[in-house]
Amino acid sequence: MQAMRRTLSISLLAALGACHHDRAAAPRDLTTLVSKGNVQVLVLQEPSSTRDTAVFTVRVIAAADVPLAAYQGALLFDPAAFEVYEVSVPEAADGEFRIANKNDATTGRLRFAAFATEKFSSTEVLTVKGHLKTANAIANFDATLDLAGETKGTAVTGSRLQRASGVRNAITGDLLK
Repeated sequence: MQAMRRTLSISLLAALGACHHDRAAAPRDLTTLVSKGNVQVLVLQEPSSTRDTAVFTVRVIAAADVPLAAYQGALLFDPAAFEVYEVSVPEAADGEFRIANKNDATTGRLRFAAFATEKFSSTEVLTVKGHLKTANAIANFDATLDLAGETKGTAVTGSRLQRASGVRNAITGDLLK
């Protein structure tokens, strides 16, 4: 009986250990990329990207000391290297509004803006799906912030608005370009 329990325990531990390697890594806390007082826009390549369809999420992340309630900016890319299939904004929480100018996707400049009555409940700005036409197409991606504001109406100064300067891995946060 004890030999059977030992065998069962060893089998269970082996099965649990095998499952551990199949789990996706937990996403990195992206707020660690943002310095005190700053607001950072990021372009993240999602793990759902395939050879045929690349998926990118744009996020605006404020340092913990910045109660962010408004921003405006743009996702920039080379339209000869990336063909946009779809642009979507996340469903807004109460008191929040997000918009992206999907009609300009063929120009290589997707403008976006958002505002909230309180601090944003999510950092997600938009998701864009499309086809990378060249192997190094992500090297041409960037995102900028034109302005940002806090919940009390104070503007975040331009020097505290940080551009993406490339694409990051959505899980690790590592810069891909």
